[in-house]
Amino acid sequence: VIRRAYSSRGKMATLGAMWRSVAHRDVARVNFAMNMRYDFQLNSKQVDLWLIDLNVPIEERWPLLLDAIEQKRAGQFKFVRDKNHYMVSHAILRILLSNYLLCAPDKITFEYNEHGKPFLNNPLQFNLSHSIVYAVVAITLNDPIGVDIEYQQPVDRMDAIVHRFFSAKEIQAYNALSDDQKVSGFYNAWTRKEAFVKAIGKGIFYALDHFDVTLDQPAKILSIKDQEASAWQLQAFDTAPHYAAAVAWKGGKKRLNVMTKLVIPNPAKGGTNGDGGIF
Repeated sequence: VIRRAYSSRGKMATLGAMWRSVAHRDVARVNFAMNMRYDFQLNSKQVDLWLIDLNVPIEERWPLLLDAIEQKRAGQFKFVRDKNHYMVSHAILRILLSNYLLCAPDKITFEYNEHGKPFLNNPLQFNLSHSIVYAVVAITLNDPIGVDIEYQQPVDRMDAIVHRFFSAKEIQAYNALSDDQKVSGFYNAWTRKEAFVKAIGKGIFYALDHFDVTLDQPAKILSIKDQEASAWQLQAFDTAPHYAAAVAWKGGKKRLNVMTKLVIPNPAKGGTNGDGGIF
């Protein structure tokens, strides 16, 4: 149920930027609901958050946008649905990044830290997460960032998971919740903790009980064993019904731009798909 993963230079791109090579048609197919034209201008006081519907039809050229590492990982999925969700999330991640970077999606080169988190040799910072049928991409400048999204549903042995992974302060806060608040409290804590460990670039290699987060509103990192909690920002944000999501970054406060209207036209129907994450 709970998955873990990771998913600038000069002037940023606009939606009308020129595209080249294989990506031209695919980028042109990414529209925004209500005729919204996002200019892809990004500053250091801003975090852009993109919600992606993973059930959109796969464009035939999208798999060609992925590099060899991504192609290999896509081929390792046992179920077609999971493979398709992986390709959709990573292709659209590349398309989004290419809008900011003024380059073709297939020309983006990812590097990886010692724990497997991808990054760019560029001030543009990003992170990807997915859960069930949605993915979220977080993008900012300069500051390390992590994002997590989870579908909120009861988890087997949820109390045991809390006592295994949460800090003493978080366990106390969880135990104080009423039964009808525990599922939301659990996912609030989990997404916030995942966002933080992804932002520091360690993921599952950083102990979840080494820091404290709130289980209610507002989202906040209360303490960290090996560094100052005040150096970090943590915010929850709304995505889709029954989902919890959070984003964390190192540095000062920033404005969140949450884009939940990203849709992909379905050429077979002559319109948009009405429906509507993490290595």
